[in-house]
Amino acid sequence: MAKRPGTNKNNYDETQSVFLALARLEFATHGYAGASTNRIVEQSGMARGTLYYHFKDKEDLFRCIFKNLTTESNAEIARHVAKVSDPFEALILGADLFFEHALDPT
Repeated sequence: MAKRPGTNKNNYDETQSVFLALARLEFATHGYAGASTNRIVEQSGMARGTLYYHFKDKEDLFRCIFKNLTTESNAEIARHVAKVSDPFEALILGADLFFEHALDPT
């Protein structure tokens, strides 16, 4: 297979993003226990070794997704809470948004 055009860093980041997007959907659909790295690799169209070049194992892949989701949720909650001047209202809003994110199956 020929090397894709672009810098190695860009190719690395793009490949990792593909795996993360597919794995996020896989875990959301099948849960951790039912998620399959075989399906992720198959859907990516890349080699199995490429997945394991980017992630140590299924748990590492899940942890990376969890970290990304937590970062995204925290940033969104912080943006909304920053608009509220009353600390108690900000607390309630933050808690509501946290539970909204936690209950979102995707």
